[in-house]
Amino acid sequence: MKKTTKGAFAAGTAAVLLMGGAGTLAFWTDNGTVAGGTITAGDLKITAPSCGNWTYDGGEQAPGATFTPGTSLLVPGDVITKTCTTVLTATGEHMRGTIVASTPTSISPYTVNVSAITDATTPLSAGQTFTEANNGDTLSVTVTVALPGADTASQNVTKVLDAITLTATQVHS
Repeated sequence: MKKTTKGAFAAGTAAVLLMGGAGTLAFWTDNGTVAGGTITAGDLKITAPSCGNWTYDGGEQAPGATFTPGTSLLVPGDVITKTCTTVLTATGEHMRGTIVASTPTSISPYTVNVSAITDATTPLSAGQTFTEANNGDTLSVTVTVALPGADTASQNVTKVLDAITLTATQVHS
C-alpha cells in the first residue's frame, strides 16, 4: 500500500473509533440552589457643620472675645479659634472609618491648625478610627489661626481663609 492510502485508512479508522467511543462515555452532572436573601448596606455621613464665631484665645484680648473677619485686625502673637459641630452617622457591622479636616491653602504668614474630636462616647482625634459605636456622636471641629512672631513683612497683609472641608471615610481592615 502507498503511504497516502495507509494514512487515509488510519484517519478513517480513528474517526470511526472516536465516533463510536463518544456514544459510550457519559459525565454525570447535578445542581443545587444556594438560598439568597435581602442584603442592605450601612450608612456613613456627617451633617453640615454648625459654627460659632471666631474668638480670641487670650493674649492681649480676653479669651473668648469675638474676632470679626474683615474688621478686627490681628497682631503678632494673636490666635483666633472657631468651633463647629457636626453629627456622625456610622451604621453597619464592623464599621470603621476616619475623620479628617482639610487644611486651607497656604495663608502665610498665618498658620492654621485643624482638628476634629467627638464630644460624645469615645474621644476621637483627627485621623483616628471611629466605629459603629460612634454612630450619632457629635463631632467638634476646631480651627485655630495664629499670626506668629513680629515680622514687619506681615504688616497690612490680607489673606482669605478658604472653606474647610470635614470628611468621614470608611476603612476596611
